[in-house]
Amino acid sequence: MTTKFIGIRLPLPLVHKLEKIAEQFNQSPNQMAKHAIIDWVEIFFSARNLNMITIPKELFVDYLDRLNDEEIEQYAEEVGEKILGFYEFLAENNVKRTSMEDVFSIIVRFLGANGLMWFEHLEYDGTTKPYYLKGIHNLGENWSKFFLAISQYLTEKHFPFILSNQQTHLSAHSVHVVFKEK
Repeated sequence: MTTKFIGIRLPLPLVHKLEKIAEQFNQSPNQMAKHAIIDWVEIFFSARNLNMITIPKELFVDYLDRLNDEEIEQYAEEVGEKILGFYEFLAENNVKRTSMEDVFSIIVRFLGANGLMWFEHLEYDGTTKPYYLKGIHNLGENWSKFFLAISQYLTEKHFPFILSNQQTHLSAHSVHVVFKEK
């Protein structure tokens, strides 16, 4: 891919914050800034092209709190399909040829600390068995149920994995989803 150098000036307080973050991730401030810009541009243009909006977390949590467990699962399936469409748009790829790791990496970038920040911490491991997706948040138990339902829908419907009920757990502040091969 052809690249072009651009230079930008940032306020010193922002540069100091960037340097602290870069140090935590063992990267240079330039690398962190580059990845942040790439992620933001992908999310920004994708959201606009897919007619998406960003809503406050509190509004979404309030909506989830009005749903019962069955409605949360049904809504999670609908959102799961949109996530696959979003991924397909980003990757310009046929979703049937994608890996679960590809989709979860997008979810982590989109909802994690470098994206919309719906999780304070969100990570996945798709390299060692059993595979997991886990996160810490402050959005309540229904958010955990919703996230679990989306994760289960994506993996069981579109990939050769099932939820490991014995190892999966959730609370009002965390979710730890574990998958095993079918």
